[in-house]
Amino acid sequence: MSRKALSLTPVVAVVIACSNGAAVDRSTHPTRSTARPSLTTPGAHATTVVAGYNHTCARMADATVRCWGANDHGQLGAPAPTACANTDSMFGVTGSPQSCRDTPADVGLVDVAAVAAAADTTCALLGDGTVRCWGGNTYGAVGDGTTTDRPLPTPVAGLANATQIALGPKHACARLGDGGVACWGNGFYGQLGPVPIAPLPPGVVARQGDTSVSVLTPQRLAGLTNVVDVSVGEQLTCARLATGDVTCFGQSYRRAPADPTPRVVPALHGATALALGTVNHCGLLHGGVARCWGANIGGELLDGTRTERPEPVPSTGLPPVSTMCMSTVSSRVCAIGGGSGGEVQCWGESGTVGVGGLLRQVALPIAAAQVALGANHGCALGGDGSVWCWGDRFWGATGARDAQAAPTSAFWTPPQRVAF
Repeated sequence: MSRKALSLTPVVAVVIACSNGAAVDRSTHPTRSTARPSLTTPGAHATTVVAGYNHTCARMADATVRCWGANDHGQLGAPAPTACANTDSMFGVTGSPQSCRDTPADVGLVDVAAVAAAADTTCALLGDGTVRCWGGNTYGAVGDGTTTDRPLPTPVAGLANATQIALGPKHACARLGDGGVACWGNGFYGQLGPVPIAPLPPGVVARQGDTSVSVLTPQRLAGLTNVVDVSVGEQLTCARLATGDVTCFGQSYRRAPADPTPRVVPALHGATALALGTVNHCGLLHGGVARCWGANIGGELLDGTRTERPEPVPSTGLPPVSTMCMSTVSSRVCAIGGGSGGEVQCWGESGTVGVGGLLRQVALPIAAAQVALGANHGCALGGDGSVWCWGDRFWGATGARDAQAAPTSAFWTPPQRVAF
């Protein structure tokens, strides 16, 4: 396949639609009635879709949440009766079968304003400004003061008046109603910002993912105010401010310095949205023009090189787009074009079609309004509320499961509609 540029319709208004959460106005989000509908309610449709490593969740139009896929850490928030064999040596997993499901299950929450997912954790922002999280909690991302996995939605301790939840593989942040930000989880790379972390005992050296550098309940970031949007990557956090500035803290990529002090990124002034990934990140400016920075190992920044970029540079191989999403558990990226077409193009992740700067259109039968990316699967939300997923079907994260196949890195299986 030859290298080519995206052929997408230019747009003026741009927003990010991705897995790690979006700002919401709790005063206007639709709420649900007290009567819980059947999972097979005719016409049931989603308003948001998010993805973790091997699971997917959707916020429904009735302000509930339904999840499907892997449940080995309780990330579905509901029972998963299917046993998925967990014996593929390629992934180094040879343990007992893990639970999973390929049909959406109601998590049991009501009045959900927003949902976020990353790795094996899921969070939901409720209409009253509180947050519930569940699933993997090794690094404290659930925010309940422990490192114990939670199979059911659990209140994030002490968090109130949240207007946005953003979730990464090991940490989470919430934007507050007064424009402040509170973060929790692992802070090894400084991605929690300047929050107090207990000093290590003499002679003890922190290692990547060490829970000794985790904050297990939300801590407000001193000095960070007037925030209108917060975004979280694997080991980086950025905030857009009312002044138009973008400030970031943590580590952009492996060889970059790790710094908990928020630093203004001049090249992103006036950005309308941010997309943070594992080691590559982008900001969208007015008109849908992208500026990206990071490791760029496979040319994922679409700047025509494979040179690491410590500061944002124009993505000259990417025409203006309406939305952009970067996976926080792989190097995959997807973008949605503007206009009525709503086409989705994806690239990234060595070993797959669409590697680096090679772009491929997802064969969707609908115009996509939002996209979410896991490790080996992707999903798109249609304007009609339908959800279409593609990729690895072993864990059921696409809404279907191939019990005969071992987990693979297959990403380009045909999209299919998820049955709600």
